Amino acid sequence: MKRTCLRGLGPVLGLLLLAGCGNYEVTLDLEDVINEPAGTKREQLDVDILCLRPEDSKNHPELVNGTLLSDQWFKSRRDKYSDISPKRVFSLRNGEPNPARDVKRGDALLSPMDHKEGKRVYVFKINHPEALKDDAAIVVYGRYLKPTAPVVIQPCPPWAKGIQVKIGRDSMTRMNQ
Repeated sequence: MKRTCLRGLGPVLGLLLLAGCGNYEVTLDLEDVINEPAGTKREQLDVDILCLRPEDSKNHPELVNGTLLSDQWFKSRRDKYSDISPKRVFSLRNGEPNPARDVKRGDALLSPMDHKEGKRVYVFKINHPEALKDDAAIVVYGRYLKPTAPVVIQPCPPWAKGIQVKIGRDSMTRMNQ
């Protein structure tokens, strides 16, 4: 009798689980000082989060293998990577929202010691419509004063809806694996 009742639940549970897939809460946790390599002054930090489809990963392997550094991304994003939809580039930057460029999620980051409220944690949401497909990826770039490697998340997490990134003095790392 139990077996008969549970038999029809498989497809229903599958649909419920897939309904929220691709929706992520991104948490950026800032160290006391960010974007200040040795011997320089502190600067604000622009951040781009790319939600790459499998075809983006195939066409631009340098994005998912981490060989394209931050300075190269920010210089060439409008030209070489114009095939990546602005709807899948989530940004923290100053300036007005510009849907032809990206989806703005906030202003550029400041070191907590420079922020009037000492803000250390930034939380916002992104949506990756193809997160569960093979070869899809999430790539996080920071516009540091020196070239840095991105944080690459591939495969995209199917169950954990949170992505946590530690923002440091001269680089960033993923906190939850």
